[in-house]
Amino acid sequence: MAINQLTNGSDTIGEKSVKTDLSTKMAVDKLESVGYDTKAYDKVYTDYTVNRKLVSAAAMVMMILMCLTILEWLAGKSLKVVEIIAYAGAVLSIPFTYVAPDGIVLLYPTLFAAIAPCFAITATMVYVKNLREKLSGAVFVISSAAVALLLLLLCAGVQSALLSGLDYYLNSLIFRGIKLSLIVPIAYTCVAYGIIFADKSENYASKIGKILNSEIKVYWMIIAAVLGGVAAIYLIRSGNVEKISGVENAMRNTITELMTARPRTKEFLVGWPCLILCLYFVKNTNWSVIRWCFAVGSSILFASVMNSFCHVFTSVETIYARVFNGLLIGAIISAVLLVISHVIVKLVEKYTKAGK
Repeated sequence: MAINQLTNGSDTIGEKSVKTDLSTKMAVDKLESVGYDTKAYDKVYTDYTVNRKLVSAAAMVMMILMCLTILEWLAGKSLKVVEIIAYAGAVLSIPFTYVAPDGIVLLYPTLFAAIAPCFAITATMVYVKNLREKLSGAVFVISSAAVALLLLLLCAGVQSALLSGLDYYLNSLIFRGIKLSLIVPIAYTCVAYGIIFADKSENYASKIGKILNSEIKVYWMIIAAVLGGVAAIYLIRSGNVEKISGVENAMRNTITELMTARPRTKEFLVGWPCLILCLYFVKNTNWSVIRWCFAVGSSILFASVMNSFCHVFTSVETIYARVFNGLLIGAIISAVLLVISHVIVKLVEKYTKAGK
């Protein structure tokens, strides 16, 4: 049982402590009256306050710089004018945050939950593009996954700070934009992958013109329908789902028995396998459609991890444990799928050469 002592109000800290002790004694007496043993309980006082303006100002500076970096990575060059505007905006955002209405500042966590995974996705894709020819297969896959995880965990620390404090814990403040923070990274990846891995010998105008004038293939429609269905299920399942299948329930119960912090299904079953397979196909094939599909699927990992740190009622330690447990199970599933994919790629290459 946790007893939270509020710090606001007109009473002194000493007066509040007396009232907290009295409330605790009353709660203990009530528990003992119904048969619970409370003799071994300890009182632990935790100061759970946060300088929301300071944290929000720092997060806004980070968001502006992340957006600048994303734009320059997508453009493949330095954007001097944009840099000047971004740096000026970063400086001005600090006093703005302190004078802005609370309603605006409370939007910062939603913006960060959407921008941070897009930054991590872009950084990972740039790393993959620049080093896929320079590193060996195993080193390339492991280091790319490590870059993605490290960036996510660093950004997640800021997300946790933005949503910390008793106001969120007691539900006085509510995190808004869960669906938005989940769908933005996926939609962004659909476009960003094509830009980053595009043939730089062509300008964007000619590339867009070719796409708009290209013939629509049947398999494109099939892929679009499958991805649309997956996206719909993903969004529907992103909230608190009351009904799940018997198979999924059995899987959850089994994992819960093995791990105290159960990882999110979408991370170890979809996110990590898609990321690892995307890295494999980028390194070993020219199958652009397959690579793009796995890249889009891997964006679920980035969105899900960041979204996990938006759960204000779960301790940060538990969320980190869930992420690492998801990595562990995801690595096992990914290893199996890697073997299968390698066999398929070799068979396709073999029969393609034989057909020629």
